[in-house]
Amino acid sequence: MVKTKILLVLLLAVSIISMASVTLDWGRVYSLPGAQEIFKVSAVEDGVYAFGYTDEKGINEDMLILKFDLQGNLVYENSLGGIYNDWVNSGGVASDGDLVIIGTSGSYGSDFDIYFNKIGKNKFSKNLTKLGQDKGSDYIEVNDGFIVIGYGSDPDTLNMRGIIAKLDKSGNVVYQKWLPYFVPGSDTKPLSIEQTTDGNFIIAGTVVQIFDNLTKFYLTKVDKNGEEIWTKVFSPREYARGFDVKEVPGGYVAVGYEGSWKTKWSDIYVVKVDYNGNIVWERSYGDVEGDHGYSLAVAPNGNIFVTGYVTNPNKDYQDKDIIILEYDVNGNLLSERIIGGYGDDVAFSIDIDKNGNLYLGGFSESPDLGADDMRDAFVLKYSIK
Repeated sequence: MVKTKILLVLLLAVSIISMASVTLDWGRVYSLPGAQEIFKVSAVEDGVYAFGYTDEKGINEDMLILKFDLQGNLVYENSLGGIYNDWVNSGGVASDGDLVIIGTSGSYGSDFDIYFNKIGKNKFSKNLTKLGQDKGSDYIEVNDGFIVIGYGSDPDTLNMRGIIAKLDKSGNVVYQKWLPYFVPGSDTKPLSIEQTTDGNFIIAGTVVQIFDNLTKFYLTKVDKNGEEIWTKVFSPREYARGFDVKEVPGGYVAVGYEGSWKTKWSDIYVVKVDYNGNIVWERSYGDVEGDHGYSLAVAPNGNIFVTGYVTNPNKDYQDKDIIILEYDVNGNLLSERIIGGYGDDVAFSIDIDKNGNLYLGGFSESPDLGADDMRDAFVLKYSIK
């Protein structure tokens, strides 16, 4: 029997340390057979879009797009895909009102390709194809088109290299090139992009040193043609991974996690660099288990909100719980909140609109929150006061 799709209002199990500045409005579990996860939430004036994948039959993943209104009602749902795995890593609404998604498709090309799709009155789809497996990470809209990032197989070494491409408004490729940083024997994976106030782009991601079994935080700034301005690759301890970056007064703030093989645990890692990539401050948050940061957003009041998960050491079952951290621009921790049930709950994305509505997206495996153990898409809305 096919399980009926469920949309639940959640009464969340919440551990509050100090979070006077935000209040929970609603939480939603989108439950289907199989697994679903949200990798990106994008706030709009009348609600939030959520992008990820669904694998209802346990055979292959399809791209998943959901929209919830301000009251948490599901007002749009769409799944796209073919006979192989396809998923969305990022998405949003373009300036002309069309939906934009970027991700990876195994169905619409010769192999796994970067897949960019514009859905609406000015629709087009584009596969950035070449030999080998390529994965689309993120995009940013510019005046005359879109800047796309991802990574793919280098033909000489077969390692992953960062890719940047520009598409015009009709989906034609203006340029497609490798991002500047690459070391043979390592994989370079750019994961997020933000346009800076000087008209350039800041990119965050991860470098995997395969033979050394190490990972490092990756930040690069490039100009409008994708040419390097500067690149920083670093790790506070034995390993680190970067995921997201935003511009703030005086520089850029990025989030990921860092850790040590000796202690066998990791901490959420938040770092601010100046406009030249020099570290201004860095903060770690965590306990004696694995804690990961994945996404950040800047509120209208200038405070920085970070999300990901913490592994709760106080529970007998030691599951993962969603975390929300609030910092000021100087790196002072203002508040923290842990949200979770009797299963793993993880947030991969956070976004905040101009009115102070904060959205989280990820997955839940907690039955007391309405999810099943196969992973269900999970979206939360808070109001920032």
